[in-house]
Amino acid sequence: WLAKRKDEMSFYQSLWRHINQSPKLRYKVIFDPPGDDVPGWLSLVGHLLSPSDFESFHLAIGEAMLTGCHPVIWNWPGASSIWSKDWLVSSPEEAASRILEANAVAAKPEFYRSTVITAYGVDKIMNQWFQQLN
Repeated sequence: WLAKRKDEMSFYQSLWRHINQSPKLRYKVIFDPPGDDVPGWLSLVGHLLSPSDFESFHLAIGEAMLTGCHPVIWNWPGASSIWSKDWLVSSPEEAASRILEANAVAAKPEFYRSTVITAYGVDKIMNQWFQQLN
């Protein structure tokens, strides 16, 4: 569907050219081919950068955190009611800073997993449904 949006494709093609021509980015930004094993792929990724400016929930954040990824989330309206303010950013510079800070400390994959399970795990959600139905 994106390929049908000429303005957006033009933007991404320009971005890809910039990445490929930059000595700092060329071998650091990697575009993997599409695949069916999202949890397996996410387990290889250290950070999830979510630059969306409009989301209803953005499930990819939770999926990534379950594999141990550090979330970096654009502060879209409502994001702070779903995700920790510690992971919200308001600029590309702040996002880059958060990633560099996270790289400088020990990884906390279990913290990210337990945070999502505590907030959105099946036990909690089922309990909330039972409360609503009773």
